[in-house]
Amino acid sequence: MTGYTSTSPNDDLWNVEMLIFGPGSTLIMRPSLPHAVFTPVPTICTGGHFYCTSTLVDTVIGIFHNFVSSAYLTNTSHFSASHDILMRILTYYLHELPLHEDDPDDLDD
Repeated sequence: MTGYTSTSPNDDLWNVEMLIFGPGSTLIMRPSLPHAVFTPVPTICTGGHFYCTSTLVDTVIGIFHNFVSSAYLTNTSHFSASHDILMRILTYYLHELPLHEDDPDDLDD
C-alpha cells in the first residue's frame, strides 16, 4: 500500500463509514474488517466470532495477520479454542470434500 505508515492515521487511504446502533442491535461483519467502536454514553458491547465457508479464506488470512502483528492490530487476545474449532473445520473439509471429480463413484470411499 503506497504511502502507508504505521505511525499515522493514513486517513487518505481509507473509506470510512459511521454506523449508529441502538440497544439490542446486531452487526455481522466480514472477517478481517478493520473497525473501531465509539460509544457516546456508557455502553456494554459484546462480540464474538463465527466461521462461514464463503469467507473462510479471509478468516485464515486474518488469523495469520493477527499472529504476525497482533500488538498493532487488536486490543484483545483471541481464544485458542476458536482456533481449535477452525482447525477441525479445515480438517473436515480436507477429509470430506473431493479434490478431483474424476469419478463420481469414488466419492463413497
